Amino acid sequence: MKEMLRRICLNLGFISMLLFSFVPISSAVTEQSNYVSIDGEKTVSASSDGTVNVRLMTGDENGNDIQLGFTSEARLLEYIQHNPQSTKNVSAQGTGACCTDFYYDSDKGGGYRYVAVGDDIRDIGISWAGWDNRISSLSTAATGYTVLWQFEDFSGFGIYFDNAQYYNRTVNLGDYQMEPGRSWNDKASSIQVRYSRP
Repeated sequence: MKEMLRRICLNLGFISMLLFSFVPISSAVTEQSNYVSIDGEKTVSASSDGTVNVRLMTGDENGNDIQLGFTSEARLLEYIQHNPQSTKNVSAQGTGACCTDFYYDSDKGGGYRYVAVGDDIRDIGISWAGWDNRISSLSTAATGYTVLWQFEDFSGFGIYFDNAQYYNRTVNLGDYQMEPGRSWNDKASSIQVRYSRP
């Protein structure tokens, strides 16, 4: 009888080990952040992603696209001030190296408007009738930063594109997240095309 109880206990122990070895350990798995850093601090998990209000789309030392997150525009501008922008040799495309072209449709389709480096559009609905929340793609100037804002007067969520990184490329805004579940496609109400240094 004693031997039989010992075997039952061993078998139950073996069965429990088998069962629990196939159960995922959720605390060991964390969702990866969408950002390389937030406010200059390297990120590992997505737990801080919800604090991001402004993003910088730029490149790493190998030219790969990366996304940096910032809790405020002031923190992003401080980052830009202390980190020199990359430069590229440029040749004229579209309106040329001087301007960012904004397109009504994706893949640079439909009508387009442009903004020169150093200029801005505080309220797209007033300045470009029919274009508020209608920009779907863009082609950046060669230098500086192209900035889209969710609301008029440069407010709400913002996304900065490092022009040197994206020059001569088509940027489809549907590929860039504003917040979970929403892209930048047809969401911009004000624009800035800034010089390299704030």
